[in-house]
Amino acid sequence: AAHYLLAGWKLGYDPSPDFSTTWYLEQNPDIARGDINPFVHWVLHGRAEQRPGCPKTTAAIDETQIDWSACLEEEHAAIRDWFDPEFYLEHHPDVAARGIDPAAHYLLAGWKLGYDPSPDFSTTWYLERYPDISRSKQNPFVHWCSWGRHELRETQSYVEKAQRDFRPRVSVIVPNYKHAPYLPQRIRSIAEQSYDNLEIIILDDCSPDNSQEVIRQTVAELGIDARLEFNEVNSGNVFAQWQKGLSLATGELIWICESDDYCAPDFLRHVVPAFADQAVNIAFGRIQFCDAAGDFMEGLDGYRESAEPGIWSKTLIRPAAQWFNGGFGVNNVIANVGGCVFRRMELPQHVWDTARTFRICGDWYLYIHIAGAGKIAYEPRSIAWFRQHGANTSASNFHQLYYYDENRRILEELVRHWGIASATRNNFLKKVAAQYYHFGLEETFGLFDELMQRDTLMAAKRKQLHVQLHFLGFHTGGGELFPINLANALAATGVTVSMLAVDMIQINSDMRAKLDPRIPVYHVQDMIRFGREAFLHNAGVSVINSHVAASDVSLAVLDDGPVEKPYVVTLHGSYVGLDEAPNGIVDWILRNVNQWIYTADRNLEFFETRDVDWDNFVKLPNAMPRDDRPAAFTREDLGIAEADVVFTMVARGVKRKGWRAAIHAFRHLREKRDLSNIHLLLVGEGQATETARKLAEDLEGVHFLGYQSEINGILRLSDCLLLPSRFEGESYPLCLIQALQEHVPAIATDIGEIRSMMTDEDGRVAGILLKNLRDSRAYFAELAQHMEDICETTLRKELAAIAAKRAPIFDMVQLAETYCDIFMQVQSDRCA
Repeated sequence: AAHYLLAGWKLGYDPSPDFSTTWYLEQNPDIARGDINPFVHWVLHGRAEQRPGCPKTTAAIDETQIDWSACLEEEHAAIRDWFDPEFYLEHHPDVAARGIDPAAHYLLAGWKLGYDPSPDFSTTWYLERYPDISRSKQNPFVHWCSWGRHELRETQSYVEKAQRDFRPRVSVIVPNYKHAPYLPQRIRSIAEQSYDNLEIIILDDCSPDNSQEVIRQTVAELGIDARLEFNEVNSGNVFAQWQKGLSLATGELIWICESDDYCAPDFLRHVVPAFADQAVNIAFGRIQFCDAAGDFMEGLDGYRESAEPGIWSKTLIRPAAQWFNGGFGVNNVIANVGGCVFRRMELPQHVWDTARTFRICGDWYLYIHIAGAGKIAYEPRSIAWFRQHGANTSASNFHQLYYYDENRRILEELVRHWGIASATRNNFLKKVAAQYYHFGLEETFGLFDELMQRDTLMAAKRKQLHVQLHFLGFHTGGGELFPINLANALAATGVTVSMLAVDMIQINSDMRAKLDPRIPVYHVQDMIRFGREAFLHNAGVSVINSHVAASDVSLAVLDDGPVEKPYVVTLHGSYVGLDEAPNGIVDWILRNVNQWIYTADRNLEFFETRDVDWDNFVKLPNAMPRDDRPAAFTREDLGIAEADVVFTMVARGVKRKGWRAAIHAFRHLREKRDLSNIHLLLVGEGQATETARKLAEDLEGVHFLGYQSEINGILRLSDCLLLPSRFEGESYPLCLIQALQEHVPAIATDIGEIRSMMTDEDGRVAGILLKNLRDSRAYFAELAQHMEDICETTLRKELAAIAAKRAPIFDMVQLAETYCDIFMQVQSDRCA
């Protein structure tokens, strides 16, 4: 390895059978010109940019020599129910023209050529997603039909699947100030978009010309539905208008269209699909200059090429950190905001305030913050025109001191966020210096290096922490909700945050909606595709915080070498499943985790028989933000009187979570104790829920509510939380935190950390604890007795007061600060 790094690549030696040093340099002259080690470039950047490491070799298949009747009958039978012959022949008409059976063609040749057997299965993606299948040289579709579907293996990228019906609303914001001559073309280019799910908002900032008249007239002539917002007093800053437009927008995506520019009619059609990837925060197109008449002017192709050569001819999607370490860290490649679309998000006010202090670089500053830790997509088919006319030419800025001051501030911001490479910093400064010396400004402002504080900029270190939280996905359950809440709280404190999900096929929309839109969501496939080291490097990850064992297994399987970033694991109970994992995977995880965080003592059972450093374990409480949304219904809607007593149970519909216990105890109170003024609200879904529904068919007062997201609101309608769980993995139920937040006492099994959650420093309990009895009849009877006890108003009020005292313990902001301290410490320890 040392020989190759120091000499071998210069001699044309190849580091592996899958990489050609000479070929890579020939195909990428930008790398050759830069005298960069080609293999290092490919590992860190080239793979993510989809640059091949060697000539692509498709299996040489002479189809004239194939006996199409020779395919194995068992393989043909295996795929019969899922193979789509119409789809296959539509995409490969030559097969039909030659009279070949499409299934036989796929089995004997098509899969080797990368053909897909149906719209729901991607041959190349399946092989990429599952290296074990690729290594075995199996036909991927045969594998899935025979075994993979039973193993719940994914058949195609979630992005590809989502793009089929992906039509998010785009809020189009047109901020205008005295651009009356250009408004008709601007508005028409929006109205004529081939993508039509639009919300159009046109702003005027008290223009002194006839802009408002032109706007009204153009909107009427085109017959479009547009919201018109005209200021009576000029705001004094374009970013004030941008912010106002965002505050009025309701779409998932934002497109700010400067009023003197225009775009091609298919601009949105090409750029919007990128957002099916939930890690993409910004997508931009090929922005071109035009003159006052709207005709093409040269300049921006060269501007982009000078920032980062050789990447602008095709679609390119990569993490923001990689963009800013490359061309976007040299030039503002989104030279005009109308050439980009971004996710609607709420930026902190201080970001907007800072943007307003810029005269020419404020948009670049905002792009850094909008992109966050997400991906940026470039789509050259989307054309936007940036009009050059007397009022907006940039050449007049080059001899002004503020031009150099603002560029220095942008470079400082890039370094602060991403610690961009020295080469990128040098290229940035070289670009700015060219203007400085061209205008002979050294006599006016002094030496360029001193003005720009070059030494300070080159020595500056990255300060912004990027924490990537790994989780199962947007499924219901406390182990999935907690990392979402933690991510939101970290982002609110100013930490750069991203998520990495193991599963992006099954997405609960309510769970998805809980995540701050600023936070991008990567898929584990992103890491698999590029390799662990390259992915973490290109995404600029500072610390990994995993919340699910499946992610830890993925990290281990991808590379058995030491993990490249500080690694913190929060235990939610999923490690019980690792008992069956291969010893090599478990050993890798135990060697590489820098800090373990647990909430319940039972989380430690997995480690008791293993050689671990117990100094690396820390116990923290769970927490969650209080949700002040009301329930989707009232007591009156459910036929519940104000004086009635309401018990509420919130749980997944799985065995041992208490569904059967709740029904049996409630029936006893209704039928044996003749308590007719009680009600039972049951929140959750699953097989156990359906079983409980059958048990309660003839029982009055039971309300099956299914999945609900406004749990706090429901608890505000309730008098007592029921938590009769005897579930083996129960540790730190979030619904109990929500009950305490609403000052609602609980009847709960003394299991996991429930006792410590409910007990104050004086030993008083915010409810009643149940013994974890194996005897179900005895357990049901005890539950029924305590439910009857808590129907007594005085007791209920006493317990509610204790609940109110316990609530502040579970503050999410305070917990996020503690997590942040841990992340900073493990990062510091790694650097020491």
